[in-house]
Amino acid sequence: MSINKKQVFLTLCGISISVTGIDMLLSGEYLRGVIKLILAFGIFVIFSRDRDE
Repeated sequence: MSINKKQVFLTLCGISISVTGIDMLLSGEYLRGVIKLILAFGIFVIFSRDRDE
């Protein structure tokens, strides 16, 4: 079971972007927070596609 460096990078980026998006939502920056959460969701979708192939 080898771990791909790209998968690890995408996972860490997705987690960090989602954490900052949630932080922005809590601090009142709703538009930027939602944009960051959508971006993180897109990264997780790309990650799941790479994992299936």
